[in-house]
Amino acid sequence: MLPVPSSKAVPFFLPGSRGDLFAVYYPPQHPPARGGILYVHAFAEEANWSRPTIAGVARAIARLGYGVLTVDLYGCGESAGEFRDARWEGWHEDLLLALQWLQDRNLPQVGLWGLRLGALLALDFAGRSQRPFPFIILWHPPSSGKDALTQFLRLSLVQATTNAGSRMTTKNLRNKLASGICVEVAGWELNPELAVAMERLDLSSLISQVSSSIYWIQFAQSAPATEQDVPHSRQRIFQACEANGVALDFRHLTVRTFWADRAQMTDDSQVLIDAMNSILTRHER
Repeated sequence: MLPVPSSKAVPFFLPGSRGDLFAVYYPPQHPPARGGILYVHAFAEEANWSRPTIAGVARAIARLGYGVLTVDLYGCGESAGEFRDARWEGWHEDLLLALQWLQDRNLPQVGLWGLRLGALLALDFAGRSQRPFPFIILWHPPSSGKDALTQFLRLSLVQATTNAGSRMTTKNLRNKLASGICVEVAGWELNPELAVAMERLDLSSLISQVSSSIYWIQFAQSAPATEQDVPHSRQRIFQACEANGVALDFRHLTVRTFWADRAQMTDDSQVLIDAMNSILTRHER
């Protein structure tokens, strides 16, 4: 097993079209560099809860010879703007700026790595930009943006249960969004334009539109015992990849859902680092 290393992280602000974007670069520690990776963070609170884990893994990847760039998208984290002002198209612009910055480091190759909704954004960015990304690493992507949005909206329902007589439903919240009204969820103001863009995302379609090698890690308590235990939606994605000639490497990893709740945060860094090392090593064969 690889040791969990420490390497120097370089924080800075990347000038964006609407304001500065907070970024952290983990430079490759062993020349010559093997490549670079642009990390696309998760959605809303999941991005915040996953920061310590992502930072630890990014340092380790840098130790393996890959420069890793993490960027807070507009309206998120320490970047300019409010979350209610975030738009899907704007996030595409942010990723393009970050990619150009990373490519200016003269790295031999640059791939993408996305967590949860960030995995769908990474795939959408790759497909629409038509850039030749050598690999895209997906960490526990939702099957669709609609599913991700539903899960997010349910946070409001949890809060509503404390109010006697509340009849709030995800349908009510979606109706508000459809009417052009921002919806506040656990302190996050969701813009209806962003919600509409999320609703249109489908993992199967996004994967079939890219020519990159796809490495998909699904986190679970245990792997399915038989093929029949694999969800139908996932089987459909596997079939679509095979039909479209997409090189897909799928694997299960037993770790806690560190992005879901601070109470579930645990030191699974070594397991995650070993998995990433395995993927990058296999990709280079």
